[in-house]
Parts: sequence; C-alpha cells; structure tokens
Amino acid sequence: MKRGWIIASLIVLGVVLLISGCTRTRASKQYARLAMCMGGQAAGAGQAQGVRNMPSLRWRMPGYHQGIPGCIVADENTFYFTDYRTALYAVDSSGGSKRWQYSESAVYRTPLIADDTVYIGSNNGSLLALDRTSGALKWWCPTGKISWLTTKECTVTTIPAIYNDLVIVGNSLGYLVAVDTEKHELAWKFKVEGRLPVLTSPAVEGNMVYFSSNDGNLYALDADSGKEKWRLGTKGPLSTSPIVRDGKVLFRDSEGNLVAVNALTGELEWNYAVQGGPGLSPAAFNTAAYLGDAEGNLYAVDTRTGGEKWRFKAEGGISAVPVFANGMIYFGSKDKRIYAVDVDSGQQRWAFETGGLVITSLAIIDDTIIAADSDGTVIGLTDVQH
Repeated sequence: MKRGWIIASLIVLGVVLLISGCTRTRASKQYARLAMCMGGQAAGAGQAQGVRNMPSLRWRMPGYHQGIPGCIVADENTFYFTDYRTALYAVDSSGGSKRWQYSESAVYRTPLIADDTVYIGSNNGSLLALDRTSGALKWWCPTGKISWLTTKECTVTTIPAIYNDLVIVGNSLGYLVAVDTEKHELAWKFKVEGRLPVLTSPAVEGNMVYFSSNDGNLYALDADSGKEKWRLGTKGPLSTSPIVRDGKVLFRDSEGNLVAVNALTGELEWNYAVQGGPGLSPAAFNTAAYLGDAEGNLYAVDTRTGGEKWRFKAEGGISAVPVFANGMIYFGSKDKRIYAVDVDSGQQRWAFETGGLVITSLAIIDDTIIAADSDGTVIGLTDVQH
C-alpha cells in the first residue's frame, strides 16, 4: 500500500513539474526588440541605417540543411534563425560567425527576442525560453494536452507575441494560449472553432490580441484574460497574420484582398482588392500597409483610407514579408534578387543578385542586410566599407 502511494505521488509530482515548466530563472518582462518578421507584424527597423546604395557582399555562410523555414530576426548585433533540422542559431551580424546553437529539442521556425530572453515554440508543444547570450534553456512550458510526461500530439505553430508578462502563441490543437513568464505556466487559453490548428501569428495592440484562423474568423481577445471581445466571420479560411494600424486591424481574406476593420468593434472600414490569391501577410510602416503577391507585385495602401499609394513590380514572385529602414523598404523575390524601394514613392533604389531564390524575410542590423536563399545560404550585404 505504501509503495503504491509513493509511486502515485511521484507521478502526480512529475505531471505538476511538467505543467509548471520546471523553472530555473525569471524571464524578462520587456517588450520585444527589433522582431522584424512576425508573420505579419513586420514593423520597421526605423532606427537602423539600412543600405541606401547598391550593396556588396560583406560575408557569406554556407547552406543550413536545405533552407531556412522561418524568418530571420535580429537585435542590436545578433540575428537568429532556424533550419530544417529545427536547430536555432544565433549569429554575429558583423562577420557571420556563430555565437551559439540550440538543438536539444526540435524548435519551430521563428523566435521572438525580448530583453535577455529568446522565446521559441517547439515541435513537442512547449514554449521554450532561452538565454539570449548563451542559448541555454532557462525554462519551458507546455501549451497543449498533457498525457503522462509528454505533450500529446501538439506543436507550437506560430511565432510568439508578447504582452506585459505574457507570451502568446498558437498550437496545433486549435488553441491560442498565453504563458506567464513569471510563473512559467499557462495564464489562459482560447479555442477556435472546430479542430483546426492556429497557424497565423497573433498581433498585440494595447490590451488586445488579434489573430486570424483557418475556421474563417478574425478574433479579438482581451490580452489579460483571453476572453473574446468580438469575432468577424469571413467567406473562407484565413491563412495570413493580421496587423494593427491607425485603430484598424488589417488582414488578407481568402481571396487575397486587404481588409481593414475597426479594432474596437470589428466593423468593416475598407477593402482593397488584390489579384492573385491569399498571398503574404501585410506589413505596415507609418500610414501605409505593404503586401506582396506571387506575381511579383508589391502594393502600398493607405491605412487610413484604403486607397492605393503606389505599386511596384518585381520580376519574380514576392515570397516573404518586407522590412523597413531609413525610408526604404527591402524584400526578396523568387527572381533571385533583393530589392530596395523608396517607401514613399515606390521607386526602385537598387536590386542585388543573390544567386538563389530569396524566400524568407530579411533582417537589418545597422548598415547590414541579412538574407537567406532557398538553399539555406545566409549572406550579409552592406554599402559601407568595413
């Protein structure tokens, strides 16, 4: 009898430790810095110098296991990315040398950098918090269904977003969840309709969190409690992430149109028609939203009125969310070029031949652009002599 009680107690203790995340240190409370690709929340690195003139190659890193599936994100002097073997790398931006690598568990696509912590989802359904300097695991928290000592059939499927002490992610079980970075446990969870996974990254504005879903709904939740404020039903599945600008939530519908709704009520403000299907998540800078399509068009749309400001045509499809710096917009294309376009006029400043398909978003640190091609080769470009 006593032996059975001890075994039962150990099982309960193991489950409690699993749910609480086996913590070691306290996580950062600060907001994310220079997370330039948020699956739709690409906000501009307006403080970066950028590359205004035709750049030259500063450094090149060899291919990373058949490509980089997510986006490259950066802080002041380091950029971060994952490869198809689901390892996470931190690399020095000045010379392309690796600072650290995390491969203890399979990680998902794109991290979030917040103060001294790197947050990233794992393929076993957990949110991981890594030390930004060393890459060491600080703590972790499962986001999904617990079965014995593992997370059952669950994967973190979105890029994290941060709100005060909460890190918010979606998972393959159809939940958007918030993890408390102080307690290392779930603060709340919200279930979408049906059994569809949450595949689009959330956008946080004020005390609200917005996300779109394959169930055809755009959701608005209270970021503190996870309680639904409103939802907007659409005609088909939503596969791109929303952004928030000028009091409006902007998202692309199942036909690829850019739709703006009131952030407080969900009421329709305007609709901008785009040809070519769902396309990429929009990005915003100042009073314009920017979105690319498979035909190579980059559109600039006034976020206040929904009117077109300009349109630029690349020679190949645009396959990643653009980024911004110092009055310029930068993006890669399937024509094996990186483009720099004036953010106000839409006039091309330069186009750099990379030699490979550019299918992931760029990162900008100071005067250096970091890009990756479809083979996983990572390059640093600059127009400054170093």
